[in-house]
Amino acid sequence: MMDRLQGENRIDSFVRIADEIVKSLSHFSSVEGVLYIGGLARGFVDRHSDLDMVVLFNNDDPYAKDFLSSLAAQHEDRSGLEIDIEVYFLDEYISREWNEYTRWDLSHAIYAFDRQGEVKKQFERKLALNDDEWRRRLAHPLVYLSWYCCPTDDYVPSMIDLWRDRGHLVSAQYSVNYGIDLILEVIYAMNRSYLPAPKWRLFYTRELNWLPTDFENALMDAMLVKGIDEADSKRRADQVCRLTQEISGQVEREFGLNRDAIRKIYIADVYGIR
Repeated sequence: MMDRLQGENRIDSFVRIADEIVKSLSHFSSVEGVLYIGGLARGFVDRHSDLDMVVLFNNDDPYAKDFLSSLAAQHEDRSGLEIDIEVYFLDEYISREWNEYTRWDLSHAIYAFDRQGEVKKQFERKLALNDDEWRRRLAHPLVYLSWYCCPTDDYVPSMIDLWRDRGHLVSAQYSVNYGIDLILEVIYAMNRSYLPAPKWRLFYTRELNWLPTDFENALMDAMLVKGIDEADSKRRADQVCRLTQEISGQVEREFGLNRDAIRKIYIADVYGIR
């Protein structure tokens, strides 16, 4: 997939520096593991990229930390790269609440060094979600899609209808923008994937196993704003709804979630009514 990115791929020089850092750190018994994230894990880095790593300690070792800081600075001076190394205690890091983007990064990380194999085991255990948890991740954005762009009942107005009546068509177009974000959220959950950071979210759909028919063209058409008027809002929303319809069918086939089941999950989560 990374061959679709243009520009000079400098991955070889990045990996060489990263590997040198890992080799030096591996001699410290306090270093439990080192992960490559960002471009190192992606396999593509260019002149805009940083060298991103996570270093995990099993105990406090000021000497090793100072050594790491000095080593990174030396490589920065020699290479001109910006080296961004996150440093944590393994046990404390595992006990943290990881946000969505951290989860995505770590689920795509390369384990460059894992002293006893425990880092990967603990991370994979923390990152794992069962099907019920993925169903919840699907239900919420699908409910919001029905509110913003694609009502499931003919008599229910969409946000586009509401903003037309309120006389603010910019908000109608913005509602479609939000619908596009929701489509992406659902598609990642469909593929049992966490969400990457917004700057990579569209691009990384290309590595997902399942996508709606002609997804990229439909999405581009939905993103294109030709005018701030009701007709264009409806045109864009039609593409969002076509995608939503196909996604909903796949969600029902793969996760057993029909419209009523989706609503039931949402109501239980938001209102505590079961």
